[in-house]
Amino acid sequence: MQSQRKPTITIANGDHLTLLSPLFRLPLWGRLLLVGGGFCLLAMSGILLTRESGRIAMIWFPNALLLGVILQAPLKDWRNYFLAAYVGNLAANLLSGDTLLIGIGLSLMNTLEILVAAAVIWRIKPALDIGKTLETLIFVGSAGILAPAISAMAASVFLHFAVGASIPDVLKIWYCADALGLLVFTPFLIAQFPANTSDEEFLSIKQPVFWGLQTFNLAVSIAIFSQQGLPLLFLAFPPLLIASFYSGILGAAISSLTVAAVAIAFSIKGTGPVNLVDGSLPERIYVLQAFIATCVLFALHSASAVTEQRRLQARLKRLSIEAERAGRAKTEFLSTMSHELRTPLTAITGALELLQYNFRDSLPPPAQQLVGIASNNSERLLKMIEDILDHERIDSGKLKISMVATRLSPVIDMAIESLRSYKPEKGITLEFADDVPKAKGHIDPLRLEQVLSNLLSNAIKASSDGSKVRITSSRSGEGLLRIEVKDTGPGISEDLEPRLFKKFEQGDTGNTRKSTGSGLGLSISKALIEAMDGKIGYERRGGQTTVFFVEINEV
Repeated sequence: MQSQRKPTITIANGDHLTLLSPLFRLPLWGRLLLVGGGFCLLAMSGILLTRESGRIAMIWFPNALLLGVILQAPLKDWRNYFLAAYVGNLAANLLSGDTLLIGIGLSLMNTLEILVAAAVIWRIKPALDIGKTLETLIFVGSAGILAPAISAMAASVFLHFAVGASIPDVLKIWYCADALGLLVFTPFLIAQFPANTSDEEFLSIKQPVFWGLQTFNLAVSIAIFSQQGLPLLFLAFPPLLIASFYSGILGAAISSLTVAAVAIAFSIKGTGPVNLVDGSLPERIYVLQAFIATCVLFALHSASAVTEQRRLQARLKRLSIEAERAGRAKTEFLSTMSHELRTPLTAITGALELLQYNFRDSLPPPAQQLVGIASNNSERLLKMIEDILDHERIDSGKLKISMVATRLSPVIDMAIESLRSYKPEKGITLEFADDVPKAKGHIDPLRLEQVLSNLLSNAIKASSDGSKVRITSSRSGEGLLRIEVKDTGPGISEDLEPRLFKKFEQGDTGNTRKSTGSGLGLSISKALIEAMDGKIGYERRGGQTTVFFVEINEV
C-alpha cells in the first residue's frame, strides 16, 4: 500500500461531513483514546446481548465503529487505530470473564475482519461514498459478505481448538452477528451529508417532515415487534422506502438502525413475529438477523439510487447555471468588442474607398492593388462584425423585425446587385428567373435581402470558376412564395448536414480552408426567416448541385 493515498470520505476534500467528522478534529492521542474506549464499551454491551454460549453476540456492532473510523482516516494512521481497537477489544473480553488466550484470539479475529474489509474497499474505491449505487454494492460485498466470512472461519477454527466449540455453529453465529453489525451501523457512521448547510440533502434532515417520518418508522417498528400474534414483518418496508426517498442515504441509515434497535430490544424481551417461527432459539435468531439484514440492504439500495440521482440533478443544475453565466459573459464580450471594432473599422473602410476612387489615377499600380486588397479585407471584417452583432441580438431577443407587404422581385434584385462584384476572380454569372414578378410577401425587406445575400455569397464561394449561380422565385403552394439559390459546387457533405444551420459551422475547416467567413451566416439566416414566419432549408439535386430555398407567406 502506498502511504500517500488516503481512503478518506471527508478529511481529504472537506466537501462532505459524516457523524465521525468531529473525531478527526481532535489530536491523535485523543482519537485513539476514544476509539479504544468506545470499542471496549461497545464490545461489553455486545457481549451482554449474547443469546448463545456467552462468547458471540446476536449482533456485533463494535467492528462497525472501527471500520467507520478506518474508512475516513489517512492510511498512515491505520496501525494506531487498529492497535487502540485491539486493546479495547481485549479489555472487554477480559472484563467479561474470558481467559487471556480467548481474549487475544477473539480480538485478533475482529481485527482481521476489519483489516480485510478496509483493505478491499481501499483497493477498489479509496474514497468510498455509499450515496452511489455501485459503491454501496462494493461496501456490502466487502463488509457484509467477504470480511465477516473470513473472520468467522478463522474464529470457528480457533474456538474449536481452544474450547472445543462446534465449527459449524460458531461459523453461523459469528458470521451473522458480525455481518449484521457492519451492515446496520457502518452506513450510519460513514453516510455523507454536505458541509454546505444550505444543500438540499442537509436541509431535508433538518425539516420536521424528516423527523415525522422517523417517528412513523419507530411507531410501525414498535407495533410490529411488541406483539407476536401476527406475522407483520412486511410492514417495516414502506416506512423505510419513504424515508429513503425523502432524505437519502443518511435518512435510510437512521431508519434501518431504528428498525434494528427495536427488533433486537423486543426480541430479547420475547415478543415479535420471529417467535412465530416453529424452531429452536438459534433458528429464530437467524430469522431475525436475516430480516434486519434485508431491511438494511433494501434501505441502502433505495437511498443510494435516490441520492445519486439527486446529486446528478444538483450537479447538472450547477453546470447549467455556470454555462448560462459563461454564455452571457461571452455574449457581452462579443457585443462590446464588436461595437468597439466597428467604429474604427468603418473609418478605415471609408478612407480606403476614398483613396481607391478619388486618387486612383495618382497611385501606381502596385499601390492600387494593395489598397484594393485592404479595402476588400476591411469590408469582410465589417461583414463578420455585423454577423456577430446580429448573432448577439438574436440570442438576447433584441432582434427587430419590421414586417410589411413587399414585392419580392426588387428585394432579390438588390441582393443580386450587391453580390455582382463579389469574388470577381471566379467569374461567376448570377442569373435570376422570376416566375412571380408581381408577387408580394409579408416580409422585412432589409432582413430578407440580408438572407439572400448570405445564400448568394455561399453559392458563389462553393461554385466552380466560370459557372453560374441561378436564383428563381415561384409559388410553392397556396399562400407560399419560394426563392431558390442553386450553385454548381461539390454539395453538402453528409457529416455537415446535421450541423448546417448551427452557429460557427463551416463547410470546410482546418488549415485547408478555401472559403472565408464567420460561420454565422446560415444560423442568422435561419433565425431571420423564422422570425418572419417563414422556412429555410436545402435540397440535393444531382451529384454537384445544392439548392437552398426560402419559403415565405404571400400577401
